[in-house]
Amino acid sequence: MSDGRGNGRLRGCCVGAGTGVALCLAAGVVLCENAVHVPKRVTLEASFAHTDKRTVQITASDGAVLRAWLFAPQNSNGNYVIALHGIRIREPA
Repeated sequence: MSDGRGNGRLRGCCVGAGTGVALCLAAGVVLCENAVHVPKRVTLEASFAHTDKRTVQITASDGAVLRAWLFAPQNSNGNYVIALHGIRIREPA
């Protein structure tokens, strides 16, 4: 005769496995939703809506024309930022 302990262990294993499967499915749904519905990025115009944007250019001594945007806030606090992008020139050996 069975004392009933085996049924309890089997039930516990089934509940644990079912919970694990449910959690994996829920995590999959969340990950897929985040991959499909990517948040919109803020555009440059929206980021600098309260600034005066001007296009400026200078000519370098070698004749290269350098163009940039100059952003000036409507209410300046006196601080400034210079942002440059890098260009790597490979020097001959």
